[in-house]
Amino acid sequence: MTPARSAVLAAASDPSWTDVVGALGAAGTLVVAVWALVYAHGQLKEARTLRREQAQPYVVVSADTAKISQHLVDISVANLGTTGARELSITSTPPLVRTGDSDTDVVLPDGAPFLAPGQVWHTFWDSTIAREGSGLPDRFEITVSYTDSFGERHSTTSVLDWNVFRGRMFATEYGVHDVAKTLREVKKTLDKLARPDRMVQVATYDGKTHDAEVEQQRQEQRRLMERLTREQNGGAPS
Repeated sequence: MTPARSAVLAAASDPSWTDVVGALGAAGTLVVAVWALVYAHGQLKEARTLRREQAQPYVVVSADTAKISQHLVDISVANLGTTGARELSITSTPPLVRTGDSDTDVVLPDGAPFLAPGQVWHTFWDSTIAREGSGLPDRFEITVSYTDSFGERHSTTSVLDWNVFRGRMFATEYGVHDVAKTLREVKKTLDKLARPDRMVQVATYDGKTHDAEVEQQRQEQRRLMERLTREQNGGAPS
């Protein structure tokens, strides 16, 4: 047996060395336990933060064309979160304005006490036709602040840029609003005609019959013109 091996065996049989090895093992176990506790605490904190973020309100301000016309632009304040937003405060830099006889501020729901999840508040911003060449600012920074159900204050900043509504190409879609508008115009016309001192004649039109009669009249007029031309040229009448 070599001297080195003899020294190792002697150390292993020494009670004091056994105590050192046991202490080191216990210390290692403690370190692993502390690390696991710290890791679990971090995971729990992240999960709690994620739940708070998923359960908080999220209020944004946006601009989009109105349903009734692509030339009209509306402002929307929407709560896209899953819980209600309280004590809303909205600021615009520069102040949000629309064209008119005198340019006026667009009134936003500043100071609204509550905005439910999924609730959207609308107001008219401006007309693309009226605003063109008005000299009004194009870019606005809108900040909305609100409180969640835990009493924590949040804020969201949106940028509204009028340039996105310039030079757009769109198709006109006629809907119920256009039908109602046409019916109102028809009613106005009928109201003007419905007078006790005026007699109104109503004519009906049968397309095929009318077209056939018109064509027959044209042929008769053509034959008549041809006969008159022959008679003027000395020809015998047919």
